[in-house]
Amino acid sequence: MKEIIKLSDCPDNLQQAVSAYLIKFPEVEVLSVQRWIQTPYKDKSITSTYFKVFTLHGNYFCVYKTSVCSKPEWTDEHVSESCMIAGEIAEIVELSPEWFRR
Repeated sequence: MKEIIKLSDCPDNLQQAVSAYLIKFPEVEVLSVQRWIQTPYKDKSITSTYFKVFTLHGNYFCVYKTSVCSKPEWTDEHVSESCMIAGEIAEIVELSPEWFRR
């Protein structure tokens, strides 16, 4: 389930990564901050919460993400960053199957 949240609702490591990017490039626009809660395990009492921050810098889109598990020993504190220019995204959509483009 997706929930739109504020950056301040994200884990500290994600807040720090995004804040560093915003300080380095003040013209960056934060497009969306999201929290996704899932129960991907057989034991449905264990939840994985994914946090994603979507940014735009000119024509350069970035997604910063991290996850937190309800079992602390399974939590990975790594923040990943995936970026693409708008032209690459348009090319992916153009090359994708028809069902995706709808």
